[in-house]
Amino acid sequence: VRIDCEGGRLVSVGLTQTAPVFGGVYIGHTELAAALGLAERDLRPDLIPTQVVSTGAAHLLVAVRDRNAIARAHPDLPRLARLLAFAECQGCYLFSLDPLALEAVAHTRCFNPTEGIPEDAATGSAAGPLACHLVEHGRVKDGATVWIEQGHSMGRPSMIEVRVSGELVRVYGQCVTAAEGKMRW
Repeated sequence: VRIDCEGGRLVSVGLTQTAPVFGGVYIGHTELAAALGLAERDLRPDLIPTQVVSTGAAHLLVAVRDRNAIARAHPDLPRLARLLAFAECQGCYLFSLDPLALEAVAHTRCFNPTEGIPEDAATGSAAGPLACHLVEHGRVKDGATVWIEQGHSMGRPSMIEVRVSGELVRVYGQCVTAAEGKMRW
């Protein structure tokens, strides 16, 4: 873990992930699109293959036509969980290459029903694999800093910074308190 401060203020927290592991390429796009509540034409495996990639936690990375299609996704979570279990991964990370922010490379949404998370606003464990996937398929140069936007569909926009250099993957971000609670024993 790396903590960056400027003038005594927290700027970002970074985490080094494990070297990327590229799993199987997924080919069941008809079933996957249905589980995501999308049309099969919304998925774009012709641009970048749908593949399981891990930098510590395996995610199914799914290229989608555009951010409007990503916004339309309305997954059947039990059905998606079964597909993810079959693909031997925990989350499904939808991405398009038409982000809102100029500095971003991808617009994303993450569904992780296998871990009880219907949707996440910022998923570093998926952003790391996505950056590696984009490097692997020539969409980003090795050694680049990649910005990935997420959380817009939830009204909680986030920007995740990923630095990939060979097998070294570092994810950086900032946080805000979204909820507080107390436990009583």
